[in-house]
Amino acid sequence: MTAPDAAQETPPAPTLAAHVPAADARQDLLAPLADAYRRIDPANDGWPTEVASEAISAALSKLAKAFENPLAENETRSAPTTTTDFACGRLRPGQVTTAYETSNLTVKRGPRGVAAETAAHEFTGAQGLRDALADLRSAFGDAVHLHTKFKLVNVDLSGADVQSAVLFHASDSRAAGAVELSATWRCVWRLTEDNQALLRRIEVADFEQVEYRGPSPAMFADATQAAMGDLACFREQLAYGVDHWRGRMSRQLGLTVTGNHGATLGDVDGDGLDDLYLCAEGGLPNRLLLQNADGTLRDESAASGVDFLDPTASALFIDVDNDRDQDLVVGLSWRLVLLENDGRGRFAVRNVVDCPAQIFSLAAADVDVDGDLDLYVCGYHPDPQTRAGDAFATPVPFHDANNGGRNLLLMNQGQWRFADETSARGLDENNSRYSYAASWEDLDNDGDLDLYVANDFGRNNLYRNAGGKFHDVAGELHVEDMAAGMSTTWADYDRDGWMDLYVSNMFSSAGNRISYQRQFNAGAPEDVRRGLQ
Repeated sequence: MTAPDAAQETPPAPTLAAHVPAADARQDLLAPLADAYRRIDPANDGWPTEVASEAISAALSKLAKAFENPLAENETRSAPTTTTDFACGRLRPGQVTTAYETSNLTVKRGPRGVAAETAAHEFTGAQGLRDALADLRSAFGDAVHLHTKFKLVNVDLSGADVQSAVLFHASDSRAAGAVELSATWRCVWRLTEDNQALLRRIEVADFEQVEYRGPSPAMFADATQAAMGDLACFREQLAYGVDHWRGRMSRQLGLTVTGNHGATLGDVDGDGLDDLYLCAEGGLPNRLLLQNADGTLRDESAASGVDFLDPTASALFIDVDNDRDQDLVVGLSWRLVLLENDGRGRFAVRNVVDCPAQIFSLAAADVDVDGDLDLYVCGYHPDPQTRAGDAFATPVPFHDANNGGRNLLLMNQGQWRFADETSARGLDENNSRYSYAASWEDLDNDGDLDLYVANDFGRNNLYRNAGGKFHDVAGELHVEDMAAGMSTTWADYDRDGWMDLYVSNMFSSAGNRISYQRQFNAGAPEDVRRGLQ
């Protein structure tokens, strides 16, 4: 091989030119979206409440900045933010009661509803608003860094002025301890011709002040890095969110935008320390992290035989075979896998149950009081042929879906055998919803366990147990809670001997505003409209 001739010219680099469609072609491409783009502006879409909401939200953003940094607000005090007849009372009620107190935590609350002193007209005009904010800010003492958030949840245009409900939250950051304020502000606004919102009245309802006294700004510290920062699985997998992997792996492996992958705790190796099992997206291994004596974690996923690559939403550490160690039950898409623990944290598959729906969560209880644990399996998508992105996986109807997956009650028969007794025990009633979570509890103090199921896209279930047979009484007891159910739990909140129910749902301030407007879903029956509110 010889060296190239120095006189030889280097060939020119190829020219890359972007092809720009002609103007008429671009219009053709955008035409299907033109109407949708036009309706982004609520003024073009017949939603005057959202036009007002945009103006009010802009005013609230300015108000938050003024509260956080009054010196910066002074530079813009010439800009009108209030009407000339603005008036309000104290934004921090003086008459509060201590609802809860420990050595390092105090919770104080104002009266329910609007506090009388906040409805008084003690502060007036633009200077009055500044003085009222200064009085409110005094709750934080000499704290420098404040974080303030307003959320507009209701707009009423029925009167001459605009009425609104606004959620207020403020917190500080200091070297030691912290203060948080929360309240609902009932505000009256006047809109100008150029759609600027001027504040006219503020009344404060449901005020709460929480004060934490401790050596740091927060009650809890993030120990992730200290516990697992040295692990390769943390650096290479767990440190990244689902968006990172969606850009690098095929969706066909089971990656979803929601990233709803759970975890379970249990002492799997009998050393008295809780260990952690993490469910992962499809194509990435689930992780079993065992706790060391110093609180750090070590990765035993592969060695323990539980590093499954299937999409996994839920798992439980429970003693399936009553041998006093923690076995593992894990939902791998549409298969429930039951693994026996050898007592040292090594697992072997003992049974696999095919399920009629994609497993989203698991709940264990001794339903028949025979001394072993039974399993309730919450299903979401109805079968392996119907994926989340397919048309047939769409909840129908959206607000009260009944085309979801079928949940299962699996009764423990011993020897790692489970029987499907869903229908036999009455749990097939209203059993075609998109279930997220379930929890067992003795609702009626009759000595047996009842079951609450939180469903996405509609009504929830409350199955009352009567002698081993279940009946859905959610409608009868007014706890269907038609919403986007996410989770549920029980506790005796008021310590009266009866278990109380807590259900978490998704929340949208925009949805809360829009769904109460007259033109929302105008052609639907009234009960459907109420169900969407």
